[in-house]
Amino acid sequence: MESFIDGWNIKGTISMLSELIQQFETASATYAADNGLERDDDWFVLKLQEEMGELAQLNDFAIMEHVSKRVESIVEDKRTAEALKPWYNRLCKRPCFHDDYLPTFNRPNVELVDTNGQGVDAITENGLVVAGKEYKVDCIVYATGFDVTPYAGFSMPIYGRNGLSLSEKWKDGATTLHGIHVNQFPNMFIISTTQSAWGSNFPHMMDEQAHHISYIIQEARSRGVEVVEVAPEAESAWVALHEQLAGFLTRVWADCTPSYFNNEGQVSPAIKRNGGFGGGVERLIDILKQWRGSGEMAGLKLD
Repeated sequence: MESFIDGWNIKGTISMLSELIQQFETASATYAADNGLERDDDWFVLKLQEEMGELAQLNDFAIMEHVSKRVESIVEDKRTAEALKPWYNRLCKRPCFHDDYLPTFNRPNVELVDTNGQGVDAITENGLVVAGKEYKVDCIVYATGFDVTPYAGFSMPIYGRNGLSLSEKWKDGATTLHGIHVNQFPNMFIISTTQSAWGSNFPHMMDEQAHHISYIIQEARSRGVEVVEVAPEAESAWVALHEQLAGFLTRVWADCTPSYFNNEGQVSPAIKRNGGFGGGVERLIDILKQWRGSGEMAGLKLD
């Protein structure tokens, strides 16, 4: 990834992020000590999100500025470069990381047509029309995106008790315990990011979920249990905690460009419910460890 590295101030970025992380840790410890809170308390997490929101936004802005500078350094035509610069927050769109992506716009046979968010006017037998001008092409490649949730996020319909589909159950947003169990769907264990946590090392949380599920299955077998299902009240309690901690993430998606990430810009309670756990990876791992450590299988109905 030489071209990527050449256009990116790696040392400056690492230094900036290290300083921000240090500031975050210092502020975190100070706030906890001053207010008599434990660092993993839910109330502390909420207050810390509020206190560190501005710092997080400055961090985000700095990273996106680096991306813009890289575009400037590679794309020769200034108008094209300006159109390619991100004007949105980090990860609102999937970043393009490829050695040949930006240099492609310097080729004489490549032209970037900026629709200014208005899209294509029409498709003719010769090409595409944008802002009244026809662009003749030999081939059109459609990149219309995809529906990630045809069946509540799964590639096939899932049915529980009395023929209830998961899509119907989750029509107003996901309801789970720990992102794993769903009431009225016995013996179903989910590994996903919905009401669970995820980080840069994506498989990490999946491994933690798999470990947790294997514990439950082992316990069920050792106790002679055939059916494992979350109780409605336990499911409701987890959803309430999840929604409480999801405020920061909801604000992030609300500021993003319209996409399937944020329901085309229409942020709703369903997005809050369907998102990741606002307490973060370590907090969720601690919750799961404490739950297993009690040995009570709390919140689960065992038959």
